[in-house]
Amino acid sequence: AVFRTSHSGFNDGKPWHSEQSVTFAQALYAYTQGPASTTDWGEVIGSISVGKWADFVVIDGKIREPLSKDIYDRKVQMTYLAGREVYSADHDN
Repeated sequence: AVFRTSHSGFNDGKPWHSEQSVTFAQALYAYTQGPASTTDWGEVIGSISVGKWADFVVIDGKIREPLSKDIYDRKVQMTYLAGREVYSADHDN
């Protein structure tokens, strides 16, 4: 949605209808707070706050706007489900 390109090479790697692209912030909202509020689950999901389920990943590096394709090179460092660490790159052997 942000880059409007396909990893498979669709459209010769060029953006598909780039006028329909969204910012990273808009895409993040569309996958987190948007659905949480639409389904009336906003009290427990959709953002990181005390008392919420806290499902999230930690990646290496910073995400900056405008988003660049180097985000594809970022590595997941940790994954949390319901506030508990379920994956750590430090323990991945």
